[in-house]
Amino acid sequence: MFTLEQLRDRVNDYREGRMSFVEFEEWYRNSSWGSYDRSGDVLSGAIAAVEAALSSYELDGITEEAFQRELAGAVPPLAQSVFEPMEVYIDFRVESGNNSHQNVYGPSQQTVASNSSFGFSHV
Repeated sequence: MFTLEQLRDRVNDYREGRMSFVEFEEWYRNSSWGSYDRSGDVLSGAIAAVEAALSSYELDGITEEAFQRELAGAVPPLAQSVFEPMEVYIDFRVESGNNSHQNVYGPSQQTVASNSSFGFSHV
């Protein structure tokens, strides 16, 4: 039995040429034995999709390229963090002086340009 990450790694190894079809199929057949009783989870869905892709390749005669595309869709990609680091500049306005003389400091040009790329606007 294998994990979803291991299946993803082997699919990528095959698709990127680090493993032949025969090597991939042999690994898959040996490693997936007994994995079908875990219904409802992501791994079971991926196993069923790989099985379907193998059947299409071996029985229906789809091309190897089509088989590789089906494999790519069979295993969900790694989830990416929603909290990716990003750089955001924050400035604030400082008003100093009296009624006869006033200096106003606002956002720098770097702040305005940087934040506009994230959809923020200068107020």
